[in-house]
Amino acid sequence: MQYLYITCLFIFTVTTSCSQNNTVTTKDYLNEAFDINGKSGIDSIPVTQVSIQPYRLIHDSNPIAVLTGARTASSGEVVVTAFHNKDNIRSFGQSTSGLSTANDNFSLSDGSMIFLTVAVYADRKGIVFGKKIEPDEVIPFSYDEIGLPGNSVIKRAQEWIITM
Repeated sequence: MQYLYITCLFIFTVTTSCSQNNTVTTKDYLNEAFDINGKSGIDSIPVTQVSIQPYRLIHDSNPIAVLTGARTASSGEVVVTAFHNKDNIRSFGQSTSGLSTANDNFSLSDGSMIFLTVAVYADRKGIVFGKKIEPDEVIPFSYDEIGLPGNSVIKRAQEWIITM
């Protein structure tokens, strides 16, 4: 099993096209991802590249509150992982959905396909997830209260930011 260290977001695409009768065809790839010298891609085709100079915040000491819940899934969990174990950052809410893995599809000899986990997310300190990610402060909430005045998660996150 590989560990996918989240320091930037890798995006892999598959080319699709529609024929005249509107059927969708997908270009077959060898499904071999790479990450070499800051370039990432699939089947030797670069898809993304990390800049030479990493982005630096103007005020990197400002606090950042990360809000999570059961609907924080997959790419949302990449963001949670990217902020995990970083100074002046705290997460609030409920556990994420638990889709903190990278999956790949493999063709079988009978023409069927199987999807398997090939990597799990890990933060900058090597803490491996691969399941639900717990926030620093667990705060029960209902998705019905999002955006309403007095939202418990937003209120607590604001209180924490003010004290920093």
